[in-house]
Amino acid sequence: MNRSVKLALLAITVTALAACVEGAPEDNLPEDEEVGEAEQAAGTVVNHFVWSGGNADTWFGDEFTWTNIGIYEGGTPQDRRVSLSYWSQSVDPTSYECQEADWDGNGTIEPWEMWCGYSRGSWSYGWGEVPSSAVKMNKKGANVDVALGGLANFYGESCSWDWDSGQTCTNGAVSGDINLLWQSNGEYSQSQNGTQTYNYGAYSFRSIGTSSYASANVAGTAFGSSVDAKGTIGQGKNVSIDRIRN
Repeated sequence: MNRSVKLALLAITVTALAACVEGAPEDNLPEDEEVGEAEQAAGTVVNHFVWSGGNADTWFGDEFTWTNIGIYEGGTPQDRRVSLSYWSQSVDPTSYECQEADWDGNGTIEPWEMWCGYSRGSWSYGWGEVPSSAVKMNKKGANVDVALGGLANFYGESCSWDWDSGQTCTNGAVSGDINLLWQSNGEYSQSQNGTQTYNYGAYSFRSIGTSSYASANVAGTAFGSSVDAKGTIGQGKNVSIDRIRN
């Protein structure tokens, strides 16, 4: 794929993500896709968790950075476990550039043959179990107050990408604090059944099972930034959660 095509695809991705952050509450969730058995088998499952209990999820960001945080309860009442994951994408504001190409070969650049997008940016991912004492949930809301640094069962990875030089990823220690409060706002509710997959850069998130969600307001701080966003609180029972390296 040549650089011009890559930039065109990136422009579409950036526009879609910005719309996701700025849209209506129900649009703050990534669109789910029904996938077949062949697609489900693709990639390597790097983290598996069985969700039974509460869930809290949120998207937030601005023109240049978008972040998702998801929290899931599992285990038993006697041995409660909590899984937390985050995904973030940033673009370099100074890398915005415009391209054009004579796709139809008529010697004239038409409006549809011109586009603009960012050519540099980064992804970051993290997932694993956090202390159950750091997360409180019920059907009306949720609260998380956790420092990710030093957690033995938490994995992190960061990738930088450039359409000229490609993508470079590193993994290792994770740092950052998350202190967020979810409060139900009654704006909407929904249920899901079957398989849903969401693609985030080098990874995909897949859930299999039945769950329900309700809209919520989310406030607090995450990774040093203030958060005032929309999100969801939910319930699931024996829902399979997989994070997959594409």
